[in-house]
Amino acid sequence: MFTRQEDDFHAWCLEQAQTLRRIASKVPSLDCRGIAEELEGMARSEQRTVQSFLELLLIHLLKWRYEPNRRSGSWRVSIQNARSGIRDELADSPSLRVKLPLLIERGYERARRSAGVEMELDEREWEKRSPQSCPWDFDQLMSDFWPGPAALNHDGRARNGRRTRMKK
Repeated sequence: MFTRQEDDFHAWCLEQAQTLRRIASKVPSLDCRGIAEELEGMARSEQRTVQSFLELLLIHLLKWRYEPNRRSGSWRVSIQNARSGIRDELADSPSLRVKLPLLIERGYERARRSAGVEMELDEREWEKRSPQSCPWDFDQLMSDFWPGPAALNHDGRARNGRRTRMKK
């Protein structure tokens, strides 16, 4: 299979690296293994970029949900820019779409930790009260989705059992 660089940069890098490893013994004057490692590094960089945009998006969506009184235009712009960045990266490297569940999982883990710190919440309380796994799927993350504050039951707890107002 041959993928053109302009059609899917991530897949192209990996395919070129694989080809270079296959022909390495036939072209000893070329550092095929070294070039292959560089291409694989470029592919990993594309993946990390998508994960970084997802992490940024998730941090701000968590803050949007759990700190509704602090919502700002800068959060809105950050959310919109992260969505645009993800779209751009996936347009350049559509093969990364298959890795989205893993990237969201990793991004959410970091985003959850970062959001708690940024909101200056007690780590143990935040761990108990925030969702352990991402509460939103990729389509929702990329839509014009703006999470409302967690809905409260009569006892002041979120319907999912978590308090929305957390102590520092």
